[in-house]
Formats: sequence, structure tokens, C-alpha cells
Amino acid sequence: MAKWIFNNISLKIGSIIIAVLLWFHVASERLVFKTEEAPIKFRNLPENLVIVNNVDRDVSFQIKTKVKQLILLNLFGHPYINIDLSEAVPGTNKIELMEDWIVLPSWRPLEIIRIVNPKELLLETENVVMKMVAVKTVIKGDPQEGNYIKKITIEPDSIMLIGGKGKIKKVKEIETDTIYISKFKDDFKVDKMLSMPDGGFSSETKQVIVSIVFEKYITKILTGVKVILKGNDNYEIYPETIDVSVAGPKNLIRSLSSSDIKVYVDVKDAEKGIIPYFNLPEGIVFKSCKPQRVEVRLRE
Repeated sequence: MAKWIFNNISLKIGSIIIAVLLWFHVASERLVFKTEEAPIKFRNLPENLVIVNNVDRDVSFQIKTKVKQLILLNLFGHPYINIDLSEAVPGTNKIELMEDWIVLPSWRPLEIIRIVNPKELLLETENVVMKMVAVKTVIKGDPQEGNYIKKITIEPDSIMLIGGKGKIKKVKEIETDTIYISKFKDDFKVDKMLSMPDGGFSSETKQVIVSIVFEKYITKILTGVKVILKGNDNYEIYPETIDVSVAGPKNLIRSLSSSDIKVYVDVKDAEKGIIPYFNLPEGIVFKSCKPQRVEVRLRE
């Protein structure tokens, strides 16, 4: 039995291949209806205009074709719809999409039955103007423990923005892509792309260089910081002063004195163990205090 199978094996394999090809040829001659997608390509937009609204960037259309042509289209076709904007004017432009604007491969027959969606486009255009705007870094995360951000520089720190006359008035600054600083412990530079807002904006400057300089926090203990009681004068605090440990940049810590730290307790919370709350200068971080709790009691 096995010997019979392997007799004239090349002829048998060839027969199977021919049968499969014949079956595929017959099956692929069948006509089908299929919905396809075509990206929109705008051309000939007047140089003085810019599109300022978001529009559909793909058009779905229905075709009638043979299965084998459909396979070729999906593999190598890349159809698109070509929209001529040479007659666009400032304001709203209503464009009804036409089947013959769809560019198909040269090896069709591919019969376009109809455009499915969208059937028309509403384009809002404005006259192009230019405006110098500042660049802002977008930072997420916290510096590694013991560090703070001392300085951020951006090169360039402003760019020439191109956009529609009405839309551009609302733009005050352009943001960079997000910079995550948690993984950094030393000063660094990074190239960052600019994130253009919606509305057809552009710029010849695509990215900027962001430099971030860190500095270590240093710790300082301030003794004899007065605790301030908020509320009824019939109460008193014990102890009246506490020692406070804070951290911050060297240039701020050096000149920091006990009078710069404001410590409060509220008389309505009168009890034996009250945790004070603090008002610290900007850039200064609370570490600890001693004692951690104070007592508010009625004066004798």
C-alpha cells in the first residue's frame, strides 16, 4: 500500500497542485460586493488658507469585483480619494464626494458602486497667519528622593506657529511631549517633539532641547519655633515652642530662620495630643517636629 502511494510521487504532487490552482481560478472568478476604506488626500489648497477643523480622514466605499481582484486589492491596492481644494474659500466649504475621485490600481476591473460614508465633507478654513509663542515643558513624576528641580531651560524657548487667523489667537504656548523625570537622578538633556494643538497648526520647528538641572535638598533644624493658637484667648498651648526639621535648596535653607516657619493649632481641637499644621515658605519641605504633638488647655 505504502509503495503504491510513493509511485510516481512527483506526477501525483503536480496533479494535486494543478487541481488546487484550477479550483482557486474557478472560485476566484466569483463576483462579490465589498466595502473598502480609502484615505483622503487633499491637494491644491490655496497657500493663504489652512484647514482648522477635524474632518474624517478615511472614506468607505462599496465595490463590485471578482474575488481574485479583491485579494490583489487588499494585498497591493492602496486606494485613496483625491480631493481638489483649489476653489476653497475662507469659512465653511461643503464638498460632496464623488465616486470618480477614488484612485484605484491600474490592474482593475474594480467597479465602484457607491460611496458609503461620509458622503460629504464640511471643511472650515481660515487665512494663514504666523505668531511667536512660548514653549512649555510637560513634566510628570517626582525627582528621586533628596533632589529637586533647580532649573529648566528650553532651546528654543519660543517658536513661530503657523495657523488659522481665528484659531491662533487662543494659543498662548505650545507644550512638549511628556518628560518623565522619576528615572533621572543626574542633570540631563533630552530632545522632545512639540505637541501641536488641534486646528491645523504647524511649525518649521518640530522639536526642542530640554535641559533639566537637579540640586540636592539639605536639612536644617530650627529651634524655638513659636506655636500659634487660632481661636479663643482663654486657652494656652503647651509647649509654646517646638523644634522643626525642614529640607530645601541650599540657597533657601541658608537664610531660613525660625520666624519664617508658621506653626498653628486650632482651639476647637482642644485636647491633650494635637498635631500642629504648618505654613512653610515656597520650596521648603517639612521633615519632622519635636515634640510631634502639643496640648491645648484652658488658662488658669
